[in-house]
Amino acid sequence: MKSREDSHAFTLVELLVVVTIVGVLIALLLPVVQSAREAARRMSCSNNLKQVTLALHNYHDTNGSLPPLYIGPAQAEGALSWSMHLLPFNEQQPLFAEIEKLTHRSGGPAKLDSDVFYATVGRPSGSFEIPTYMCPSAAVREKVVSATDVFGSGTSGEFAPLSYKACTGTDIDGVDTQNNGMFQAIYGLRFDDARDGVSNVFLLSEVAMTGSTKTDFVGFAVKGAVTPLPLLSSFPVLDPCAAHHDGDHYTKRGTDLQGSYAHHGLAHYSSFQAANQPNSPSCYESPAVSAVAASSQHPGGAMHSFGDGSVRYVSSSMDRATYNRLGARDDGELD
Repeated sequence: MKSREDSHAFTLVELLVVVTIVGVLIALLLPVVQSAREAARRMSCSNNLKQVTLALHNYHDTNGSLPPLYIGPAQAEGALSWSMHLLPFNEQQPLFAEIEKLTHRSGGPAKLDSDVFYATVGRPSGSFEIPTYMCPSAAVREKVVSATDVFGSGTSGEFAPLSYKACTGTDIDGVDTQNNGMFQAIYGLRFDDARDGVSNVFLLSEVAMTGSTKTDFVGFAVKGAVTPLPLLSSFPVLDPCAAHHDGDHYTKRGTDLQGSYAHHGLAHYSSFQAANQPNSPSCYESPAVSAVAASSQHPGGAMHSFGDGSVRYVSSSMDRATYNRLGARDDGELD
């Protein structure tokens, strides 16, 4: 007969000790796993941004310029964004062909090759997906619901979001066809217009999205007056959203319009402004007047692509004047 000393059964105390040790090990391992997952998402996000940037270069080689921020009258429905015109160069020719079937209407800018732009007509499927235009780290990935838009024709519809925005520089004056960035409305700019050198100017950056209840800076834009910044400004520029935040939070709630629609070309949907550093405050006044900061769900900064095709992670703590200059194509200094 075996004695109690020969028994191999665990006591309750021993079992509790083992469970505690396993719990501690899991707690220590979890941040490592999460960090590895974020590193993978960040690499995938960088690859997506690289692909979109290369598509811009291919567009430039084919058409002699970058795509315009949008084509169409200012603040008009039907102003399709640069990202839609880029679809054939992003392996999305079938989707672009479907968009091309939409009804056109006259009255577009006189200097366009074709004096037409897209009418506000519904698209039968009502929604579309563009995986290359989304960062895997984005907290909000679902389609955005809108009551009326270029594909909505006055009825509700769902539209694909957009993680990557075009840089319109640092000047904020409500004139979409004149700025110091690499993208402007109506007319596409050339790489030759980057007089500081293409390696010293932003093309695109991430802009995160969150729900309308978000109160911190990432992916949220308060609605209210935007302080104008002149085209020929000195650096660093003033904070155009200074009236709407206090420390780490906005002083009032607003609306999360940044990053909402991939297809919509107006400034607060399709572009970012290099006035505030990444993950800093954003504000929105009208479809043509906004100060959307680059932002991401990556800790401490956001991915940016440059005119030479490179993609770099830009820290939220970058010197403000340096960041402003990287947003301007012709500030007269090499950064």
